[in-house]
Amino acid sequence: MICSEIGSEGRNFQFAHHLVLYDLPRNPDLLEQRIGRLDRIGQNAVINIHVPFVKGSARQVLFRWYHEGLGAFSNTCPAGHQVYLKTRSELERYLDDPQLPVDAFIEQTHELHEALDQELQQGRDRLLEINSCRPQLAESLIEEAMQRELDFDLFNYMERIYDCYGVNSEIRGQDRWVITPGDNMLTQMPGLPEDGMTVTYDRSAALANEDLHYLTWEHPFVRNSMDMILSSEFGNTALIALNYTGVKAGTLLAECHFLMEFSDDSGRHNERYFPNSSIRVVIDESGEEHSESIGLESSLQQSQRVDRDTAIKIVKARQTELARMLEMAELIADTRVPALINQARTSGRDLLGHEVERLQVLQKVNPGVRNDEIEFFQNQLEHFEAALAHARLRLDAVRVIVSI
Repeated sequence: MICSEIGSEGRNFQFAHHLVLYDLPRNPDLLEQRIGRLDRIGQNAVINIHVPFVKGSARQVLFRWYHEGLGAFSNTCPAGHQVYLKTRSELERYLDDPQLPVDAFIEQTHELHEALDQELQQGRDRLLEINSCRPQLAESLIEEAMQRELDFDLFNYMERIYDCYGVNSEIRGQDRWVITPGDNMLTQMPGLPEDGMTVTYDRSAALANEDLHYLTWEHPFVRNSMDMILSSEFGNTALIALNYTGVKAGTLLAECHFLMEFSDDSGRHNERYFPNSSIRVVIDESGEEHSESIGLESSLQQSQRVDRDTAIKIVKARQTELARMLEMAELIADTRVPALINQARTSGRDLLGHEVERLQVLQKVNPGVRNDEIEFFQNQLEHFEAALAHARLRLDAVRVIVSI
């Protein structure tokens, strides 16, 4: 990489390991930013830094100031900016007149850098650093992260979304796909440009090609797609035929899925304290429940598709019975709400209450713990308790089952 000031920020080049500095910045932080374009996650080689200069020139003085005074080419330089502020006027004098003897100034810079670096080392919070990295926990997290990179669940999930919504997905080389809006796309996919985009699900491919969109579970396009599915009514209803001996052939069953929601969450995401905010009820025409007999997975495996015209005729002919079954399913789901709220209350108190107690105990021995940190979690707990009183069930999906 041949770098001038434009290389202080922007793209990353961790696949390169030779850095040629076309010029040298005056500020050590800018130099560190240039080196940081290569010295980052994904770099597997030793970085070789090349600084061309003319002997006896100002460039040579600045090179010696960086190399001999700060050691900026071989190590990180956290105190470099402070050294620069303290020696800037004198450094400018030597740069304006490179013929002046500079050895004493370089030695002075080195001593100043050593002193400031020592002060920074003494100011480190050793206890905080020890607790910041727990090797056993870190290793398990690394293994989990690496396993997720090898997991194709996201790829399969996104491919199913493309199929459902009419998005074209074509492979264009190893570990890369081009997704474009299809001619029969049902709705506009949030975050998908009109001319499409090239994506990858592989981190190595994304690091080597920064023009690729690296899709992860946290990528905005993936998150927007999930939000679109959850907020729209597309796919919320279905009708299937099921070989089920628990009722007479031809009997209708309604499989209802209810979700717990808050009337005014105010961005607090209180639903995260619900271990399972979904309630599933399977009810027949007489009001008898079959949730345990008809499992979610077994119903999918043993079901048969019903064509669209036949499904519409069944729903129209049995509309009255279906409406009554939905009312009975809602009454059954309401009986489970108190237990669900109690579980959520216990979960919220365990998480938020424990955090408040931990910070209060820690504050007695560590003045760095602020009162507003404790008040934040106390307010979170109070708002959560108040929000539980307004929690309500919402019918999220219905599947009509015809027994055969």
